[in-house]
Amino acid sequence: MTEKKYQLVAWTEEGEVFFTPVSAREQEWMYEDDAYVDGGEKTWADYEWLAHMIYERGMFLLSLQDYHAAYNVFENGARFCMEAMRKLKVPSDGGLHPFLIAFDEMYGGCHKAALEEDYSLEEVFIESALQDWRSQLWKDVPANQGG
Repeated sequence: MTEKKYQLVAWTEEGEVFFTPVSAREQEWMYEDDAYVDGGEKTWADYEWLAHMIYERGMFLLSLQDYHAAYNVFENGARFCMEAMRKLKVPSDGGLHPFLIAFDEMYGGCHKAALEEDYSLEEVFIESALQDWRSQLWKDVPANQGG
C-alpha cells in the first residue's frame, strides 16, 4: 500500500475560509491569470502589476524547486513583457523601456530554471526563441540609451 501525502491549503472556521500562505499566494495568481487572459485594454499600472505577479510566481516556483513550472512562467512573462513593449510607448527621451528590463528579468529566470534542472530543460532554453528575441530587443535600443 502506498503512503499518500497531503498538504493543508485551506480550512474553515465559523463559516469563514482561511488559506495557508502558499495557497493564498496561489489564489492571488489565479486572479493574475484571469486578468492576463481577459484581454481587454490594460493600463500601464495593469501591465506593471501583472509583470510583477508573473515574476513573483516564477521565483516562488524556483524556491519550490519546480523548475519546469518556473521556466514556463518566466517564458510566458517574457512574452507578456514583449506585449507590453508593443502596446505601451515611452517618450522618445524616456530612456530604456521598463518592460525591456522586466523582459531581461524573465529571461534570467528562464536561464536559472534551465541551469537548475536536468539537461533537457537547458536544451529547451537554448533552442527557444528567447535568446533571439532578447538580442533583437537590445539591438533596437539606441546606443545612447543603454544596452
